[in-house]
Amino acid sequence: MQLKNYAAGQWVAGSGKQAELVDAITGDLIGTTSSGGLDFGQMLAYARTVGGPPLRKMTFPERGRMLSPRPIPLRPQGEILRDQLPHRRHQGR
Repeated sequence: MQLKNYAAGQWVAGSGKQAELVDAITGDLIGTTSSGGLDFGQMLAYARTVGGPPLRKMTFPERGRMLSPRPIPLRPQGEILRDQLPHRRHQGR
């Protein structure tokens, strides 16, 4: 499945060589995508004129809430993951 890019307000399929996207846990192929054929100048102009003004009016906390509307508890999972890192095991922790 080829995944599209959201560019300049619309979903666009890239052309040319496709990059494979894999699941970080299982390594299974999720899909492919490409940025070939995208107009990066148009994307930059769109970001500056459409996305930029409202974003600049927001505070950093408001931007954060837009990205994650609810808190994500990471501490218990983070400690489990930390203890599984190879460099931690070699240090005898």
